[in-house]
Amino acid sequence: MRDAIPPKAVAGEDRTVFVETLVTLDGNGSSDDVGVINWTWSYYLNGQQVVRYGRTTAVVFHETGTIVVKLKVRDAAGNEDETTFFMSVEEPPDEPTDDDGPSGLTASILVIIAVVVSVVVALRVLARRR
Repeated sequence: MRDAIPPKAVAGEDRTVFVETLVTLDGNGSSDDVGVINWTWSYYLNGQQVVRYGRTTAVVFHETGTIVVKLKVRDAAGNEDETTFFMSVEEPPDEPTDDDGPSGLTASILVIIAVVVSVVVALRVLARRR
């Protein structure tokens, strides 16, 4: 009896990643009643098609833009399914430098320290008056 049930390709949701960051494409959610035997990933960069194989694969994008990523899965009987998602590649956010002043958490800690020091000083002044 021939396997007529196609596999189900699952590559995840649309996502945003940063340039120069290792990105894992993960097809582990794909399934078949007998078993998936091939995972083929494809997308275009600078007008050139890139093809990778495997349940998972890793890639680093060097330019910003929106990339349409396709995953095609195949079972032993040759049945196939495919899915696509959008990968938005962006520049990473600017990291604060020491010149930017304290962060919100650091500023909060400094305020707490200042309050504690003020209370200790006030208590010592009161203790001397007695």
